[in-house]
Amino acid sequence: FALPIEEVLEVSDLGDRAFVPTLPAELASVTTHRGDALPVVDARIVLGLGAAPLAEPSQLLVLGRAADEPGTLGLPVERVLGLAAAPRAPRGAAGPVRARATLDGRMLRVLDADALVAIAREAVARAARREAGA
Repeated sequence: FALPIEEVLEVSDLGDRAFVPTLPAELASVTTHRGDALPVVDARIVLGLGAAPLAEPSQLLVLGRAADEPGTLGLPVERVLGLAAAPRAPRGAAGPVRARATLDGRMLRVLDADALVAIAREAVARAARREAGA
């Protein structure tokens, strides 16, 4: 998976997270990013991978647009391989995958951060409704 660099504020160590009592721990948690609360949602949820086994995350990908604003979403990831040129694709494609390409002979899915944030918000809202019995 890949994200356009302008949609990523930073990559940091995963660090400590607080779990939200009204949400399943495997879904969402909260961490502090530059003094602000940052929601952290399991990458499997926003990528539509279900319960697929993933390597243990060690880094936090912080999504956002402006360096002087708080991040909008944290995604725990195994690792970030670096920066690479990727195809530009218009916004508005259905789902979180904006484009597909190959990099070093491997399939690369370029993601849309806004779509990931929307999916995360909906997943958290759905879980909160379930926990509330609604």
